[in-house]
Amino acid sequence: FVPTTDALPTSKAACTSSTSCYGVPKCSEAGVILWELHRCPAGKSDICVLSALDLKFTVASANPTSTPSWNRFSVKHLDKSGSVFSSKTTVSYRIYPLLQNFTATLDLSDGEHFQAVGSEATVILKFTVSSTEASQFIAISGVVAGESFRFTGLSATDGATGKTLPIRVSLANFVVIEREITASEEVTVILTPLQNPSVNGVSSWTVTTYKYWNSIQGLRYISSQILTAPGFSVLGFVSAQGIGSLTVLEDQSSDCLSGECPAYFGDTASLNFAFQNSVATPVGSTLNFVAPPNHWFISASGVGASKTGIIASGSTSASAHLILGK
Repeated sequence: FVPTTDALPTSKAACTSSTSCYGVPKCSEAGVILWELHRCPAGKSDICVLSALDLKFTVASANPTSTPSWNRFSVKHLDKSGSVFSSKTTVSYRIYPLLQNFTATLDLSDGEHFQAVGSEATVILKFTVSSTEASQFIAISGVVAGESFRFTGLSATDGATGKTLPIRVSLANFVVIEREITASEEVTVILTPLQNPSVNGVSSWTVTTYKYWNSIQGLRYISSQILTAPGFSVLGFVSAQGIGSLTVLEDQSSDCLSGECPAYFGDTASLNFAFQNSVATPVGSTLNFVAPPNHWFISASGVGASKTGIIASGSTSASAHLILGK
């Protein structure tokens, strides 16, 4: 509690010859703050604060879990005996119940590449409504490092019933879905296709449930909410400039020198990899190339390649791995 007024110092040591009083802020109990006014050693006046003087202060407060039934702040001016000189109550802000157990995950059943920047993915949002009030609409937004996911052109599905959910608003940076939500209900919403931002990093989500919406007034009366909740990570994107196979038969026949050679079982193939990475590669990073099952890496050359960095899997059921840049 820090009162911001030039009229009073905040400690006895800060008193000067021209100040009559100093104020000491104290927390007497949870939710109650006292500002005790004392006379300075050289003070001559019995008045510490003139009437109609602006007094300002800032406090750090922990919100309750829901809006109190008596939702007001009060201020009282008391004398030494506890009698009230003046008082005022003012309406407080409304407390929104926090959505519980929130998760934002990707459906990676079709492959990890849908987690990359710019990819179109299927996002699964889950949460539990802690509000005792029912709601009808869900507003969803998500960003990575301040850049929004693209919410236009998607569809929404109820994860519990599999039914398609009506979309009332679909803009570039947020979407409003209609779904009746009862008090304390567990909700799963599936969004697809949702385009990832062009920057990599941990996603951040804001989800708000509302009681009312119409095309004129928009969303009204928040039931519950969660702000900037962390979700899945959006990965960098590896762009393949070319992954070609220059198969060379062991007998080095002339038929292979003028065009692409057939890939026979057991023959040695020379594979050329060329790619670009959207994420800068720091010292100590590892580039992991995974071959199809039953491939064997024999040797490697080029930038970052070394024989000590080669791992070849001999299992017929596992893929071979080539790790470079250790």
